[in-house]
Amino acid sequence: MKSLYALTMTFLFAAGTLVGCADDSIESASEDRLTENPAPGGSCAGACGAQSADGCWCDAECASYGDCCSDKAPVCDGADCTNGEIVVTKSFEASTDDKECVVETDHCVTNDFGACPLLSPLPPDYCPEGTIVQGTASFMPSSDGMECEMPSVHCVTNDYGACPQFSPLPPDYCADGDVVQGATTFIPSTDGMECEIPSVHCVTTDANSCEPEDDCAGGQTQVEQVFADAGNGLSCAEEVAHCVTDDFGACPLYSPLPPDYCPDGQIMAGPAKYMASSDGMECELPSAHCVTTDYDACPLWQPLPPDYCEGGQVMQGANSFMPSSDGMECVVPSVHCVVEDLCD
Repeated sequence: MKSLYALTMTFLFAAGTLVGCADDSIESASEDRLTENPAPGGSCAGACGAQSADGCWCDAECASYGDCCSDKAPVCDGADCTNGEIVVTKSFEASTDDKECVVETDHCVTNDFGACPLLSPLPPDYCPEGTIVQGTASFMPSSDGMECEMPSVHCVTNDYGACPQFSPLPPDYCADGDVVQGATTFIPSTDGMECEIPSVHCVTTDANSCEPEDDCAGGQTQVEQVFADAGNGLSCAEEVAHCVTDDFGACPLYSPLPPDYCPDGQIMAGPAKYMASSDGMECELPSAHCVTTDYDACPLWQPLPPDYCEGGQVMQGANSFMPSSDGMECVVPSVHCVVEDLCD
């Protein structure tokens, strides 16, 4: 790693890490967010545009607050890290077979030293009676939208009696898994320095036990696209997930359409509807419509004007249906002007 991150570096932060900003979104932010101080790290996986389960943020304002998750750039912003360097860190989380899974996180570390806090050398009298040990680096947002790799330096005691005593792992530890060494941690020693604490993990060899749990076991996930009104004729596109049961007996029984249904028109399927099933999931309800083939029996639809949805994206929604003047139905197209900047 470059000299900025060398072992002999330590932190030197200028007073006041939050910079005042006149942006209304920051002035109106909750006091909690202004006072919260999430721990370094955290992941934006599945949380782009919002707060992650780790407490850090993945929205457009996080750089102003200094509370971005460490992987926001590659996960949410599509950063290709052409002006930085990818650093991969490993952490561990529980597997479904009572062991652990290795989780790798990519960090796009900037090559611009000026985009990170200034680091000063360790003083000459730092840790004269112990050993200087480099710990696991942490990551924080850089001012150029990537990340800074912040070194971690510890003064470790040479007196083993000042630290807890650790027993060897039992012979049958992790017999059906892999023993993996994790990042070393540090705790205070009784002589005013630190103790180096080893980190050992029993990692599963069953890849399936590290797959995300299926929230729709016994069913199939169906995604429905819907549009929410954003005002001024604009829309927000949203996706709604439905867990549709595989048990047909948990849903109403449907009969086939009669042979003489819609002899003078065209049968068209409409968007599906959803209702609760008797087994706690949902039923997908089909929709059939008898659409007239006489265009004069329906309203006349005009083409969209050339300047429709400037600055947005035209998206086609699910068709709807209305009665036609000949006793059948008309297809009503669904067109939306989606402007993502207006949507949460």
